[in-house]
Amino acid sequence: MQIRNVTVYNYFPNIFSDIVEIICKCAKALHYSHGRGVIHRDIKPSNIMLTINNDVRIIDFGIAICADAEHSTIEGMAGSPSYMSPEQVQFEPLTQVSDIYSLGSVMYELLTGFRPFRAEKLSGMLDQIVHKVPPSIHMYRDDLPAELEQVILEAMQ
Repeated sequence: MQIRNVTVYNYFPNIFSDIVEIICKCAKALHYSHGRGVIHRDIKPSNIMLTINNDVRIIDFGIAICADAEHSTIEGMAGSPSYMSPEQVQFEPLTQVSDIYSLGSVMYELLTGFRPFRAEKLSGMLDQIVHKVPPSIHMYRDDLPAELEQVILEAMQ
């Protein structure tokens, strides 16, 4: 496998079919990981690498939780706040749903060019993650199918 040394953060495709393909490949990779009892905990654009063949690799499992481990080696808040799930923000037990939420956040950003939640202070953003629904993707791009917004909302519930 050759890595292009490009993450989706650097690549930022603007054709929504490319983004959907990348997100689908990420979902398949997470399904594989989750099937082996591993929760990534830090899904974000810079942890999604594209290979020379346009395949996707999720990288940096440094703060992942393994189901057969007695406890995580990372205590407290771990992950990138902009992509954290409400469970992470609230220090609740994490499941695969947390990674899916984060993948929904990544999809939102790749499609719109904006993170789902933004605030001047970290506490404000974390509060939005727990209590708010992200603004409609159509606020930023009116050319996107309504089904994509539904997928994002389902991932981020």
